[in-house]
Amino acid sequence: MADLAGGTDLLGLTQAAKHFQNPIAEGVADTIVTVAPFYEVIPFRPIAGQSIIVNQDATTNMVKFAAEGLDLATDNTVSKPMSTTQRTFTLKALLGQANVDRFAQAVSPAGVDQMALQVASKSRNIARKAYKQVALGTTLTGGDSDGFAGAYEIANDTNSNSTSTVDISGSNHADVFALFDDMKDLVTSKDGQVDFIMCSSNVLNIYKKAVRSVGAGFDYFTNPITNRTVLAYEGTPIYTNNYLKGVDISGGASGTQEALFAGNFEDGSNNGIAMIYPDGTPAGIDVRPLGESELYNADITRVAMYTALAVYNDKGLAVGKATVA
Repeated sequence: MADLAGGTDLLGLTQAAKHFQNPIAEGVADTIVTVAPFYEVIPFRPIAGQSIIVNQDATTNMVKFAAEGLDLATDNTVSKPMSTTQRTFTLKALLGQANVDRFAQAVSPAGVDQMALQVASKSRNIARKAYKQVALGTTLTGGDSDGFAGAYEIANDTNSNSTSTVDISGSNHADVFALFDDMKDLVTSKDGQVDFIMCSSNVLNIYKKAVRSVGAGFDYFTNPITNRTVLAYEGTPIYTNNYLKGVDISGGASGTQEALFAGNFEDGSNNGIAMIYPDGTPAGIDVRPLGESELYNADITRVAMYTALAVYNDKGLAVGKATVA
């Protein structure tokens, strides 16, 4: 469990943007959602200020069956106070700037808005950059040290859950089932419910190979907004994040050891993960037409997204480690 300060609204990215009745932000949000189905389901939560402090409940053995006459005031179990582990999650600014030459706009076919195309392209790049940061964070190869903390460094720290490395390569492909089971067993914030698995296409292809080898059928999950289907494992959707692909977390051991994740989405009960954004900014999306360039015959629009990954419960996210090559 977690005790936190901040907003309580929990909406998907497109709904969060529409909540502000900002058509430009809505369009950017829709563009971001097309990049990865994961953006359809992870909640976006507003916060006040630049960061949020989460006090995660780290206490166990706080209750007991009491015999008649037990002195409740002095009993070390019944009167045991709650202890917490404090984490801070800080928003980061992800920026892109569209520069459209006025001559290029003038000679474009009728009805073609070059600025709209450029803004959409910047939005897609923002979506990919943020999704990459979710996977790799500031520590894994390819992550951005100026960005926000990713799922691996959050879930692999001393306060959370990590499985041992499982070899699912070659003839060991069926061990992917055990790996998924181990990760899901570590996600206990919703008492056994697990909302998602995230892995690279390397791991997903091994999973498909294992399913075919036992003659089983595939399980699917339909995303609620676009109706896109993704593969599932025991009802838990599997979202592909190929920024994990080929990233060796083992520090040079033989074979490629990739990270993969299982977890829950925050639902207002302090039990999962969410993307955070500044309260008052549509889903953290800020699109500003800056007008004409002083140096060039061009118009400028800046596209920004202020966001970070936050984990409200250390039992709501687990990391697996798999040898895939």
